[in-house]
Amino acid sequence: MSKISDKVSKETAGQDRRKEKRIQEENKVVFSLEPGPDGSEPLESYNALTFDISPGGIRIVSCAAIPLGARIRMDLVLSRIRKVVHVEGTVRWVNRLFGGDLYEAGIGFSKISPEDQLLLLSYAYRREQEI
Repeated sequence: MSKISDKVSKETAGQDRRKEKRIQEENKVVFSLEPGPDGSEPLESYNALTFDISPGGIRIVSCAAIPLGARIRMDLVLSRIRKVVHVEGTVRWVNRLFGGDLYEAGIGFSKISPEDQLLLLSYAYRREQEI
């Protein structure tokens, strides 16, 4: 694993660059790192919980140290509607929490099926109306 950054980069610190409003909600996520170009990284699965979610990305909390810039595959369980969304994304930032026992990461979606994108959009819209 590569070294984890303890801080958000200076150029993004204090800026909210999100395109969509995020819904604060806890959902289960199962993710794995994509193999590198030489296929050297194993596709081991890890568990996480969402902290917030939008159609364009999520913030997760996990015990797994996720390398900054890593490409990951995720199964996101939308527990309120009992649906699973399959996405691929890139780790945009990582923070250590509680002395390194937990990690918080921002994931930007890079690949999602049109059906799953529509599901996330409608889900986020419905949840926003409830709040």
